[in-house]
Amino acid sequence: MVRGRIRYYDRVRLNGTIYQGAVEKEDLARIDTDHRVTQVILIEGRNQVRIHLLEGSPPAGFEVAEPTLGDAYLLLAQANGQENGDGACNGAPEELAS
Repeated sequence: MVRGRIRYYDRVRLNGTIYQGAVEKEDLARIDTDHRVTQVILIEGRNQVRIHLLEGSPPAGFEVAEPTLGDAYLLLAQANGQENGDGACNGAPEELAS
């Protein structure tokens, strides 16, 4: 989304690249450093984390998840130089920023 308008959303390109898994609080910083995190939600005392992964293996316990508009938006926001919630800006793959 740029200036309030959806700029790009292609589920096909994101299929197979979004993973979700439960992460202990003490492992969140490592996951955020090692992966492109699109969402963290606390559910029943456990952190459910969504990551974008183009290459390599996901962390143990992570499974492929269906991409959402939220995933696409956060990846594009990172590609456009906007910060995520903790002030970091990890960037997004160039093919998502086109």
